[in-house]
Amino acid sequence: NIEAILDNPKLSIKGSILCANGKGFLLRDDKWAYIEYKKGAELYDMAKDPLQYNNLISNPEYKETVKEYKKKLADRLAETRKNDLGLTY
Repeated sequence: NIEAILDNPKLSIKGSILCANGKGFLLRDDKWAYIEYKKGAELYDMAKDPLQYNNLISNPEYKETVKEYKKKLADRLAETRKNDLGLTY
């Protein structure tokens, strides 16, 4: 279940998961956790930093990873927001 994955960073994830709350969105896979808020973002290397102590978002070495996950999140949100009810989220 999703709570088990979020509570235990050692569990394996097949593909990626998308979580949302009133503050932002999380895209998480085996390697990275990318969190996006209205006024910022966070990136964590889940293999090296499973407790998420070191936010890599401003580190120039991870610029391409940030760009990649920003796009992955946008694509995933667009896909998720498509529906056959005519609703816009």
